[in-house]
Amino acid sequence: MRSPNTPNSTDSSSDRATTISFDRPSLWTPDTPVGPALALPALYSALKLSGSLFVEFLRVGDGDGKNHVVFSAPLKPTSELEGWALEIKNLSYFAVRISMELPEVPFLVLDDSEDGAFYNEDKEAGIDYYPGEFTVKFLPYNAASLSSCRTLRFDFPKTVTNLTLGALIDVAKDASLHKFVFLPYPGAEVTLWKGCRDFILQYWLLLVKKGIIFELTTDVNNPEHLTDCIAFFYKEGGVKDRRQVVDKGDFIRFNRDDEDPRVRAAYAK
Repeated sequence: MRSPNTPNSTDSSSDRATTISFDRPSLWTPDTPVGPALALPALYSALKLSGSLFVEFLRVGDGDGKNHVVFSAPLKPTSELEGWALEIKNLSYFAVRISMELPEVPFLVLDDSEDGAFYNEDKEAGIDYYPGEFTVKFLPYNAASLSSCRTLRFDFPKTVTNLTLGALIDVAKDASLHKFVFLPYPGAEVTLWKGCRDFILQYWLLLVKKGIIFELTTDVNNPEHLTDCIAFFYKEGGVKDRRQVVDKGDFIRFNRDDEDPRVRAAYAK
């Protein structure tokens, strides 16, 4: 991903820096459909998921084969007549996207808590690292995103009923998965940041281990494993562009499990 608002620069001068904390995110702006996952309002946190979790490989920029990988999930309707789960300013929302994003501010540094001390000591924000923001975005549709080049569906077992959005977020929060920084691709003329696939793959593995989702996709004719798909970039129509091992970001408090047989191949060069 490219740094927001800084398309041609990696300048991270201190007078333009914004200090953030993983555990004290910015507040969710009222009446908006997107914000920090850890600041999710109670009303939104209580929304129930309809029984499936999708992994989407979103087109990035001009569609040169790179993808931004995210989760999305349809929500159970709270309006049986209209089918929507949530209304914000007279707009209806049917699903939710959950992802690790580059915050929409020019430059970030971690606060001086234990989480940020290591990075602030010998690394420069915007050059050596970019703190991620665990993000929730409500979607005005209940289908694959138009920008998704490839979409995979993982269903919940029958034993998982009435799972709320807040409970899904808590799986990541309780494991400190949200304390994550993107790292730069080496040698790029314009600073690009890697790590979204790493975050989603480890989140997916946690959900599989906890029995919240099935390990294989729902397609009865050709069930697939996320590990077999996430190590590729995709173009429009799900066409494989090229194999690319999962590039790692950095989990500050979470111990990445890249040796589990369910994900090992995706990290293997």
